Amino acid sequence: DGDFQRTRLTHSIEVAQIAEGILEYLKIYQKDYEYILPNSYLVRAAGYAHDLGHPPFGHAGEKALYNKMKQHSDVSGFLGFEGNGQTLRIVSKLIKHKELGQGINPTRRFILSILKYPVKMSDYKNFYKNDKPPKSYLNTEDDIVKWALKEFHVEDQKLFCSIENGKTRFKSLDCSIMELADDISYGIHDLEDMIDKKLIDQKQLSEIIKKIDEKIQESKDGKDFRTTFPFLTQNSDVSHERRHLDIATKIFEQSILRKSFISKLVGLMVNGIKIEITDNKFICPIFKYNAVLAKSQKDILEILKKYINDFVREPRLYQIESRGKVIIDGLFDAIIKDPEHLVPNWKTGDSRVPWSVRVCDYIAGMTDSYAETIYRRLFIPGQGSVTDTI
Repeated sequence: DGDFQRTRLTHSIEVAQIAEGILEYLKIYQKDYEYILPNSYLVRAAGYAHDLGHPPFGHAGEKALYNKMKQHSDVSGFLGFEGNGQTLRIVSKLIKHKELGQGINPTRRFILSILKYPVKMSDYKNFYKNDKPPKSYLNTEDDIVKWALKEFHVEDQKLFCSIENGKTRFKSLDCSIMELADDISYGIHDLEDMIDKKLIDQKQLSEIIKKIDEKIQESKDGKDFRTTFPFLTQNSDVSHERRHLDIATKIFEQSILRKSFISKLVGLMVNGIKIEITDNKFICPIFKYNAVLAKSQKDILEILKKYINDFVREPRLYQIESRGKVIIDGLFDAIIKDPEHLVPNWKTGDSRVPWSVRVCDYIAGMTDSYAETIYRRLFIPGQGSVTDTI
């Protein structure tokens, strides 16, 4: 909703841009690892693709589809739904490119760049007892993951796909770059949206700036906030508290300073990225090494995420999420009863795939507004006609 709030599309473009920035930074400052770094096309593609599988209504929609698919697991053997796993399903099977069921014919390295959780859903013990999906890929994509890992040493495959304390342990180097770009975009650009939408006020923003200032001063290079953001800090004689409030006021009042502040924050994050060893037992370097964020930058990002969660988690958003669950539950229950008549273009789909999976794919590919439109057509008298464009 709204003209200024980011969407998954604009977010994906920004993630791709930041991922390319990280790659260029690593090429310059981590030259010893240049031989294993991906090319810019691959990190850009991973950034564009990383959110493709997320269903309407965010995590509320993900939980709703997961629980619906669990109910149909005896019929389909599908066992559930997870947004990141659906991304892999889209690029490897659902996108209609050259041959049905082949997706975009992705390379092995591209698959590994978007495989955030290299464990299939059914490998988690008692996963079906929870109403929230485990971080995993879907059982239907086990074949494509095995193909992507086929050329690697068998010991690397076992270690890469291992679980510890109920969570996956590793991701590829390329995926670590994409995920850092995603985290940076989420933490920083959501802050900008919150300011634009007036979801926080100047005093709350000054608290965030104070925390960032403290972390910058604690960092190893001992930089001062005034050298990091010189365009915001002309008056250095006042108290820290007053200075932080002055900065917050400037950011609220001057959109150009707000853009500069956000851009500098992104740059601050990227400048804190380095390559580290994940586990010496790995043979292949794209598993052995990951891009990681330095402690001070990581602390700043966690501060931003915490404030975003604290300020944005409010009844207005919970109401939308709750409505989203009702819509997805209703759509799934109605469509699964008569999918041949209610799923568009069903004849061009893969007939070997169970109907529960095809209905799930259909709903998961909707936007929020599209899902609401179809819901109204199905359930509200007087809504929709055969001539509507949907």
